[in-house]
Amino acid sequence: MKTIWDNIEWVVLGQLFLKVILIIIGCRILVAIGRRMINKAFQIKSSHSRFQPDEGRIKTLDKLMQNILRYTIYFIGIMMILSLFGVNTASLIASAGVLGLAVSFGAQNLVKDVITGFFVIFEDTYKVGDFVQIGNASGVVEEIGLRSSKIRSDSGELYIFPNGQVSTVVNYSRGVFQSIVSVGIAYEEDVERAIAVLREMCETLKKHFPEQVHNARVLGVGNLGDSDVSIDIAIYTPYADRLSMRRETRKRCKLVLDEAGIEIPYQKQILYIQNQEVEAYGRTEGH
Repeated sequence: MKTIWDNIEWVVLGQLFLKVILIIIGCRILVAIGRRMINKAFQIKSSHSRFQPDEGRIKTLDKLMQNILRYTIYFIGIMMILSLFGVNTASLIASAGVLGLAVSFGAQNLVKDVITGFFVIFEDTYKVGDFVQIGNASGVVEEIGLRSSKIRSDSGELYIFPNGQVSTVVNYSRGVFQSIVSVGIAYEEDVERAIAVLREMCETLKKHFPEQVHNARVLGVGNLGDSDVSIDIAIYTPYADRLSMRRETRKRCKLVLDEAGIEIPYQKQILYIQNQEVEAYGRTEGH
């Protein structure tokens, strides 16, 4: 037989779950609003900066702040839900602090990863979008977290490694990268004229690709080969553009040298056959 207390308990329980649902919805709304505010703040900062904004660093810090905001809001939400069920959250937080201190002694690698992650982000060792080499892994940085980093290689492999294991980082995205393009001409050609033609090509290359090519110049004769004189050209580009600009430079070298009538040597085989031998061979086959 049901009593009035049973009805009261169901009403209280329903109110309790309604409050839980409202807390969860409120947390999700706060996270969404916080993300927009963080994105807006970084956009305003980059637009009002006197210097060229560092897009990779902005993306890294933006994502880090969003993660911290999400964890903080959900942690507060969980504490509020536990308090609704009568859990003493103050003692729980104190116990968690003592437990965390005990665990930290046994999880030194985890603490090391987190501390290293902070230094990587705030010292700007590398950022999202940089091409780096860490140990045997090389590629573009896709994500930097407090504990681990992710690198995507040119062939598609995804390397995930703890930040605490980062000892030496080679960052190819800082500054410009020098590439050497060698062009061979025939020994019979005028070397000075070929160098002058290639210098004009370098000036045209810089005008057509001002963002990709920071500088391009002819270094001079690089090698005297068996059948050609090699002329070296140095182009200075961001690391991400190095391969495309090498191909573009080789194509333009071929075009300008052809237009100037300067021969680019290639391997040729010349076969000399005496007429008498051909006739004798033909008579033999006829018989």
